[in-house]
Amino acid sequence: MKANHYKKELLYRKTQGNKRLNKFESKKENLISNAKNCATQLNLQETDKLIQTVGAIHWSSFTSVAFPSIADFFNYIENKLKQQEYHILIDDDWRYCGAILAKDNCELNKNSISTKTKAMKLDLFLQTSLHLHQ
Repeated sequence: MKANHYKKELLYRKTQGNKRLNKFESKKENLISNAKNCATQLNLQETDKLIQTVGAIHWSSFTSVAFPSIADFFNYIENKLKQQEYHILIDDDWRYCGAILAKDNCELNKNSISTKTKAMKLDLFLQTSLHLHQ
C-alpha cells in the first residue's frame, strides 16, 4: 500500500514539476552561469533519496554564521564548495522538479539568489541556506 501511495505522490509531483519546469530552468540558468555544461538534474526518486539521507544524519553539532551581505555568503559558499560536487535545492521547486547536482566547474551567479536556495556538499558535511531578514 505504501509503495502505491508513493507512486501516486511521484506522479502528482511530476505533473506539478512539468508545470513549473520553464520557471525552474530559468532560475537554474540564472543561478548557475554555465549550468548546461556542469549541472545535472536529479529525478524525483534520486532527490527523495538525497533528502532521506540528509534527514537520517544525526547532526552532532552545527555552526550558525551570519553574513553582512549576500556577496559575503556566496564567497563563503564558493570557498567551501571549490573543486567538489554539491547539490542545490532551489526554492520549493526541487520538490517537483528535482535537485541539481552541480559539478566542481559550476560558476554560481552571485547576483541571482533566492531566499530559499540551499546547497549541500556531496559528503553532506556542509549544508547551507540563506534567509534574508528585511
